[in-house]
Amino acid sequence: MNEEFERNEEQFFKEIEAFEKLLKNNEVHFFDAERFEEFFDHYLTKNKISKAEKVINMALSQHPFSSELRLRKAQVLIRKKKYLQQYLLFHLDRQIPKTSSSKF
Repeated sequence: MNEEFERNEEQFFKEIEAFEKLLKNNEVHFFDAERFEEFFDHYLTKNKISKAEKVINMALSQHPFSSELRLRKAQVLIRKKKYLQQYLLFHLDRQIPKTSSSKF
């Protein structure tokens, strides 16, 4: 089990490196919402707010109705002390019908 965890962790860090190359080259690739959440959480736990914000902005451009991603966007805005924008994001999120989903 420990070997599997190490393999998964190693794979994740390879994906992070590939993602950072995409950011550096201003390239956009499709990722599912869960992968974006993992990238975001990685940067947020390392207190790399600007990278977390880049991740979440790219994620929301691909998955605009994901409640989980919108909550993470709110986290970035709170960390950056942009309370009015966070309030507006929350207010807009309440306007999205509950039947909307980013999953197929």
